[in-house]
Amino acid sequence: MSCSRNFLKASHSATPSPLQCSSPAIRRLIQLVLASVLMLGSAALRSFAADDPAVIAEQAASAMAERRFPEAVALYAQLSEQFPNQPPLMANLGTALHFSGRDEEAILQLRAASPAMPDAFPVHFLLGASLTRLGRLDEALGPLRTAVKLDPSDPFARSLLGDALEAGGMYREAAMQWRELREREAENPFSYAGLVRSHGQLASAGFEELQSRDPESWHVLLILANIRMQAGQYPSALYLYRRVLDVGPPSQEVHNAIADLYDQADRPEWAQVERRRASELPAPDCTGSDVPLCRFRAGEFEALSEAAETASSEALFWAVMSHGRLSELAFD
Repeated sequence: MSCSRNFLKASHSATPSPLQCSSPAIRRLIQLVLASVLMLGSAALRSFAADDPAVIAEQAASAMAERRFPEAVALYAQLSEQFPNQPPLMANLGTALHFSGRDEEAILQLRAASPAMPDAFPVHFLLGASLTRLGRLDEALGPLRTAVKLDPSDPFARSLLGDALEAGGMYREAAMQWRELREREAENPFSYAGLVRSHGQLASAGFEELQSRDPESWHVLLILANIRMQAGQYPSALYLYRRVLDVGPPSQEVHNAIADLYDQADRPEWAQVERRRASELPAPDCTGSDVPLCRFRAGEFEALSEAAETASSEALFWAVMSHGRLSELAFD
């Protein structure tokens, strides 16, 4: 085969190609022609493929994987126009919109897709996440509860659910979620902070209920004394502990607390008197299974904290005390 014939034909033989046997100028011309043909062919293929749903879907998936979310939105929107009201497509479009920061639009797509996809964790989680970002935490509760149920091990879904529950004043359920998160991920910092907040709020609510019933009860006075003690307000704490002994039952704990205050004041002889008084009191009978003081001493804080605000003052007092301890122990 000569160099002057069939120069654009592909050859699989040993015959030299036209680019090998042409002059430099001819070779440059042939390269330009070949490049033009290839460019035209590629454009034509792209034009043909632009309407192919399989190609669009592949491009959209690639854009999502490479975090080119606005591009993925456009591609999934194109597919949704071709195939309207298809839950998987709405879910994909909602996902791309969520990661593009377009939460209002994401919510519309994800919410429309969720009834037909009850077992799709990402749909419910991202719907709850978008609602959370917009501050619509009451609406986020439903999808976030579903997400946690579908994947109990996901820390992000459980964290968002805990936050939403706190925002709605559901501190008891929030504490349950934070506790579960801590048990699954011991080093997760959000669980500890959530436990402190939730138990602190529950303790405050219980204390307010006790105050509304009888602000001068020994229950209220003892809680106030403990608060003053922790705050370093020792004279006030001492006064309140003395009041507890005046109106409440004898208590080893109160005498020992007063002894600690005397130690702080560098009065060891007075502290010794209080500790002797504590030791002279009979120990509580813990043979029964439902003595609150014995259960508190045994560390049964979770069980004691379950008393509702409608419970007796005695039960509510131990619930408040237990919530306080659980809040303190959150970081231990």
